[in-house]
Amino acid sequence: MIASRLTNLAATVATIAIVTTGQATGANVSKTDRSTPVDIAALKRDAAAGDASAQFDLAIVYLAGRLGDDKKAEALPLLEASARQKDNRSLFVLGTLYEIGSLVPRDLARAARYFRGAAEIGDPKAQNALGQLLQRGAGVPRDPAAAAANFEAAHKQGLPAATANLGILYIAGDGVPRDTAKGAALIRKAALAGLPGAQHDFAWLLQTGTGVAKDEKEAVKWYARAAEGGNASSQINLALMQFNGTGTNSDPVGGMKWAMIAASAAEPETKAKAKQVVQQYAAVLTPNQVANAGQAAQLWMIRHQIRPQPIAN
Repeated sequence: MIASRLTNLAATVATIAIVTTGQATGANVSKTDRSTPVDIAALKRDAAAGDASAQFDLAIVYLAGRLGDDKKAEALPLLEASARQKDNRSLFVLGTLYEIGSLVPRDLARAARYFRGAAEIGDPKAQNALGQLLQRGAGVPRDPAAAAANFEAAHKQGLPAATANLGILYIAGDGVPRDTAKGAALIRKAALAGLPGAQHDFAWLLQTGTGVAKDEKEAVKWYARAAEGGNASSQINLALMQFNGTGTNSDPVGGMKWAMIAASAAEPETKAKAKQVVQQYAAVLTPNQVANAGQAAQLWMIRHQIRPQPIAN
């Protein structure tokens, strides 16, 4: 059920990418991406003089590895200095680093404090991130009503991930009165904004008739959108529906293709479920059908820059 989880924050993923791949993204860091020349000397001078914006920009340069991967940790004191001046971007990035345990020991309580600081300034990404911690009771006491308030604030600023998360709370009646129709409308709005997680959730609502009229044909369409966006849970559900001809014409090869793609997922539980589906389908398909599905899966993964992985028998 979708009520058991929250949609991941796209901006958090972008911040992780800065650390893990050395690519800075987002409007607030445009001056420091790899495609734009940066006057490092000027940034260092302004940062040393106490300019919070320069401190943040220089920190992103370090995080992006532009001055060497061995110097990424030098971003931390710059972010902390900028955060002390209530720079919402620095507060949010520090919260993310502590949440995922990158460059610093994982510390959800500290992450929550940084997110709260940025959320109180009105940063929608931080409001969404804090809401997630409050809903889970991670690093802070569980408080679904406060989570809903943060999601609502970020939703009003147009953050699709917060819109989806608020919708999930309405579906579950967690921190807000249960209203499946309102929850479905919010999740649909986030799905239309292109979030694969929200697209998966809306497909599930359509498939089960939760908050909307049951419509398996529409569910297939939304699972397909989410599957193309890389959502492994949707890839599994789409595989099952295509194989069984639920809401669509039966397509065993197409179903096997999506099961094979989902088997390359990073999340262990999802990977294991997908591999089980692959093995079940392999037992009833012909060798040619399996080969055709495997070729289609490999082409999809190559197009999406995912390294194809062998499926263990």
